[in-house]
This record gives sequence, C-alpha cells and structure tokens, in this order.
Amino acid sequence: MLDATIIAVSLEKDSTESPVSMMIIEEFGSTRLQPFLKYIFFDENSSAIPINYKKMSSDEKAKFKNDDKVLFNLSTMNVYYQILNIIGKRMLKNPNAVLTLTGCNSDAGVEKGNTGLSQRRAERVKSFLISEWGLEPNRIIVKAQNLPDLPSNITDPDGQRENMRVEMDANYPDIFEPIKIEELVIKSNPPVIRFKSKVNAETGVSSWEIVTSQTGGDLKIFQGDGPVSPNVDWDIEKEEEFIPRFDEPLKYKLEITDNDNKVWESPAQELPIEQITKKRKMEDLTLADKEISRFSFISFPFNSAELTKEHKHIISIARSVLQKNSIVKIEGYTDRTGDPELNLSLSQRRAENIARALGINPAQAKGLGEVPLYDNDKPEGRFFNRTVNIVIETPIEAR
Repeated sequence: MLDATIIAVSLEKDSTESPVSMMIIEEFGSTRLQPFLKYIFFDENSSAIPINYKKMSSDEKAKFKNDDKVLFNLSTMNVYYQILNIIGKRMLKNPNAVLTLTGCNSDAGVEKGNTGLSQRRAERVKSFLISEWGLEPNRIIVKAQNLPDLPSNITDPDGQRENMRVEMDANYPDIFEPIKIEELVIKSNPPVIRFKSKVNAETGVSSWEIVTSQTGGDLKIFQGDGPVSPNVDWDIEKEEEFIPRFDEPLKYKLEITDNDNKVWESPAQELPIEQITKKRKMEDLTLADKEISRFSFISFPFNSAELTKEHKHIISIARSVLQKNSIVKIEGYTDRTGDPELNLSLSQRRAENIARALGINPAQAKGLGEVPLYDNDKPEGRFFNRTVNIVIETPIEAR
C-alpha cells in the first residue's frame, strides 16, 4: 500500500502553526544604503585581482556613468564586487579627487615581510582603474606595507586572510559615500509556508518530492531520499526567485517513490494568490502602502561597540527618514571569529549603541551574534557579517 496526504499551513514567528487560506504577495518601494567596504582582498601570495571583482563592458560603463540603476536589485555582496567600477565612476565625477591605495600582506608564512607583494597588489588595483576607467596615473598614489594599520587577528587564519588586502582612501569624501540602492522589496503573507505530510508506504520510501507550481511552471521543488520529512518549511521571502508572480493559485503536490520503485502522486492542492503591486497601489489610492529604508553599519573597531565617524554619518541619514509612525528594527551580528557567547554580547552592545545614537530605546535592539548573513569563508563576507542592520518601515496612509 502506498498513499499520503499533504496540506499547507502558515508558520508564525513563534513557531506556531495556523491555517492558511490565501497567500498575499505585496511589493514595497525600498531604499538601501550600503556602506563602503574600502578593501580589495587577495588570495595568499597573489597579486592578481580575484575574479569576484567585476569588470564592466563598454555598454555597461556607458549606462553606469549616467545612472546607478545598474546596481539596483543587486545583492549586498554583488554591489560590493562592483567596488572598483563605483570608485572609477566617482573619480571621473570628481576630477580633483586623489585616491590612495595601500597594499598590505598578512606578514605571516610565505607573505612574511613581503612588502614587494603588497606593492604589486596596490599596483594591480591602480592598473585596473587606469585601464578600465581612464583615470590619470598621477591621481592614484600607491603605498606598501606589511600589516594594515588596523589589522585583523594576526594569529587566526581568518584574520591573516583578511590582512591580504589593498586599502583605499581619498581626499574627497564623496568617493566613499554609502551606496544608495533603490529597489522593490517583495513581502509574503504568510512569510513561511509549512507543508505537512503523512505517508503510508508498506515497503518504505526511496525518494520524494514536494513540487510547487504556478501557471504551469514549477517554482520551488523540495526533495529528499528516504522517509518524507513530516514538516517542510518554505521561507518564501528568502528566495525571491521562487516567489509566485501571478494572480493565479499556487499549486502543490507530493510525489513518492517507494522501495519497490512504485510511484505515487497526490492530487494537486491549490492556495489562492493575491498580488498587490506598486503599480496597483498607485492606481488604487484606497490601498495603504509603506516605504522601507534599510541601513547597514560595518567596520566596527576590533572587539568594540564604539561608533566611528562613518557610522555617525549613516545615522544622520537614517534620522532624516525616521517619522513618528515609523516601525524600527535594529539587529546586530558578528562573524564566526571568537567565542560565540562573547560575540552575542558584542552584537547586542553594538545594536544598542546604534539605537541610542538614533534616538531609539535600546531595549528595541537585538543582538543575534554569529548568525551568518554572508559567506564566512570569504574575508569580505566576514566583514559584512560584523554589522548592525536597521530597517525603518514608514506607513503611507491610504489616500
């Protein structure tokens, strides 16, 4: 005997389940202010610029010179990987700006005392900006040293890897102004769908799939070998490419192959979808809306919650969008380096300090510690993981 049932329920923030009769997908206008990480990281004993740092085609550069929309809807890390193009563009817009590149090394192992390597790293970055963006060589100063002035942990492999970098500075603050990204944010209500299955397979289950689809095309597919997971959670907002895009029902079904290679497929279930787009809200003035503003703070001093000049600049911008009816979320994070409990405490102190500077009750701030937002195996990922994120949601009342 082989049969099964599958239903969809809503999974709430407190992990309780509730019935779901409809999924509402809504678009909101959003502004994201991304801080500038002024470092280019290199592989060990190498002066080649890693391929993660992007070049632009001639057409892309022509568009980018006149419009920042090339960066819109890129992820935080993909915006960062355009850093050399952003600097090139901004140096062209500020013809009196002078850029200083300081090549560094880990001062350990094969890189011990190798300032020649540091020099070559900085020269590679200079060559990129000259060849790709036509900057005059006399506008780029190159320096070389062993460790950075503010090095990462010199005894830890992650820290040593982070010190293999070129640091950038300029005499014009506009060159490293935070990057303003305008984008559409898509929210789902409920944000998490849980698929609950019960399976009766006398010979046991060999493999299974839960298939979601819309308008005949598959969306998200969950699959596994062996027994079917009784609860399979779909965190819709975290995987934007799988968000339903049409005012058509979301269909889902369970497919099972047992150990005798028999296949069973459940009837397709349907979950109605309502799409509330920005266009629809502009046309229907009775619909309420909200603006979402996101701010990130990185490059905290090592093991410190003290705010830097750059942090205070971003806070002043955040204050300008804060309204009496705004809802504010403040969350602090760290990378994987160090003791988890100490990192949790550090992330809390950083979040609270940002809250105080913003004029928000520190009790609203939350430190989450070593929750990885980005790839901890990459030095740039670790720098972006050492962050405090602010989300400000400001209602726009129905008119």
